[in-house]
Amino acid sequence: MFGFGFGEFTPNQCRTAATLSCAVWDVRTGTQIRSFDGHGNSVWAVQFSPDGSLLAAATLGGPLRFWDMNINVTEPRHGERLPMFIALSPLGTIFTTLYNDRTIQFRKEASDTLVWTQPIADLPVCFATMSPDDRFLVLHGLFDPDILIIDVQSGQLHSRSSHSGQPLIQFISFHCDSKQVVLGDNNFHVELWDLDSVTRVWVAKVQDHDSPVCVSFSPQSDLVAWMGHGKFGLLDAFSGEEVIFQALPTDVQHPIWLYGRCLTWSTDETRLLTTSGGPPRLRIWDVASARSTKQVYPLFECDTSLAITRCSFFDGHRSILTDQGLIPIPPEHRPPCAADDLAPTSSERLFRLRDDGWIWWVGINMERRVFWLPSTYRSETPFLNANIVTSQDSVRLRTDAFSYVVVDMKKWIENNISYV
Repeated sequence: MFGFGFGEFTPNQCRTAATLSCAVWDVRTGTQIRSFDGHGNSVWAVQFSPDGSLLAAATLGGPLRFWDMNINVTEPRHGERLPMFIALSPLGTIFTTLYNDRTIQFRKEASDTLVWTQPIADLPVCFATMSPDDRFLVLHGLFDPDILIIDVQSGQLHSRSSHSGQPLIQFISFHCDSKQVVLGDNNFHVELWDLDSVTRVWVAKVQDHDSPVCVSFSPQSDLVAWMGHGKFGLLDAFSGEEVIFQALPTDVQHPIWLYGRCLTWSTDETRLLTTSGGPPRLRIWDVASARSTKQVYPLFECDTSLAITRCSFFDGHRSILTDQGLIPIPPEHRPPCAADDLAPTSSERLFRLRDDGWIWWVGINMERRVFWLPSTYRSETPFLNANIVTSQDSVRLRTDAFSYVVVDMKKWIENNISYV
């Protein structure tokens, strides 16, 4: 054991805590596996819980702190490359990390084994989006006209293209066959690109206010929904022509970054979810007859106490899953594809990090707090597939100080499943 003062072995006698820095060492290998900071004074005593999952640390004249051993934090060292962006593929099989030295790393999610590491010249380290079939990774940066398409299997550059002007591209949505992407920028434009030929198919100017344009292909990829500053609309995906233009209610006149990036279709293309701010609000729109009537209709809305940055239909379209919890949809406002009330409820349970720092385990008729993460272990503005990734086995975060945090959810479930 290293350090001064008192040390404590875990019940399995494999780990010990060095009290000077409250670091945890594996006595079998002699390597440090955890480091817990923020005590403000020297740590004089430590004690593991009987199952080894918690570490209690007492300071001289200070508070007693409890540290969760299922949380692993990797602090960046001087001169080390820093993680800028983390993402999980849509199929949940590949985990991607973009670093500040313009390097991309791919790992298999299930085994955490390295697939490849590839330096990319002139890599725009900012945003990344992966295709629905895990085939392509599209990279785009701040005020960079280049868009890079990476072949996920080989790690090689598939193609490079330049969009019109040099605006900020923040939102990308893939066609269902992964052969086309639609881009939304902060220069009023929506563009459709073909990835095989690396050509722009069409470009549409959709608004007259300088704010990012969120975009989303419909499930059948025949429509493109967009949302900007106090407005949203639908475009024909083949021609780029306007289908409808809708001014949002007055409470939505806020920059898009204030109310997230939520623009979600039902699988039958009859409903569209949008989020807004001031106050935070979620809406369901009827878009079934948009082409024929040139109108969309609000069906359902609810106020939320906190802003919603992501949402999706859940439990056979009978509920909406948000980062703040589940919201049931009244039967009269559900899409026609929604499951009948007599059908079994979904058994799926997902992890979500909320603004107060708590990770929740969420499912139908079940919402349970799991971990609380101090502010130093998370970003001030968490975004899914940007600085936070959730899976069935773990929650991974990139903090504002570029630390890399991994929360082992699999171990927590194994220890607590009998109580759920």
